[in-house]
Amino acid sequence: MHTKNLQATAFRRRALFALSVLVACAVSSADAFVILSGDSNLARLALDTDDALFDPGNAQFFTNALGTGVTAAVAGGIALDNTTAMTNLNEHYNSLPGVTSSILAGPISDASLVGVDLLVNSLPDAAYSAAEIDAMVDFATSGGDIIFLGEHSGVGYDNSFINTALTALNTGMSILSTSLDAGNNTASGLQIATHALTTGVTSLGYGGVSEISGGQTLFFATGGQPIVAVADTPEPTTAALLLALGVTGLATRRRRAA
Repeated sequence: MHTKNLQATAFRRRALFALSVLVACAVSSADAFVILSGDSNLARLALDTDDALFDPGNAQFFTNALGTGVTAAVAGGIALDNTTAMTNLNEHYNSLPGVTSSILAGPISDASLVGVDLLVNSLPDAAYSAAEIDAMVDFATSGGDIIFLGEHSGVGYDNSFINTALTALNTGMSILSTSLDAGNNTASGLQIATHALTTGVTSLGYGGVSEISGGQTLFFATGGQPIVAVADTPEPTTAALLLALGVTGLATRRRRAA
């Protein structure tokens, strides 16, 4: 009888611990999101010292995306002068008080995302590996925010690299690989949706862009098509968390013992 009481007490303590972890995870990931853009020029135009087409709205938008975070990481390929976009965005974040940003030199991994609040993925050169996908899923479900920057179909970029990651992250969003608004453009007025991420953004510079499917639209093309959208990161399920903590197994064994 004494042994059974000890086992029951241990189970209750572990169940309460699991519940506390569940609540903590829900709180930490409640505001986590994934942003998707059909144009990578958003990042290029976020720095005022390098590009004549700089738009302060771009800088404000990326600042809003970081929110109260203090660490950003920028990853991507080298096609389509993407290095400039990555460098400009990295420098923008490093110019913010108390913020540190770096360009990831190697594959995305759990180790490379330690301490990171916001991960920006711009035009990856190839499909993400399974390990990179797993690292991004772990990062997102732990409360990390992610931005993906794609391109319009006119430049021949393969947006499926990004769409595969979006599917794994269960965002419900994808890039449709269309080609809208060729040339240099500025979104303003009704092209900018009301959202916390667009606070203080009265204009957004962008180039040719793909339409976005799914999520909540943040910016629209001149024809009204969604070109930047956001989706909340799905929180881990209760069953998944309990299983990870071993509580499901404990409960099963307890029922069998009874």
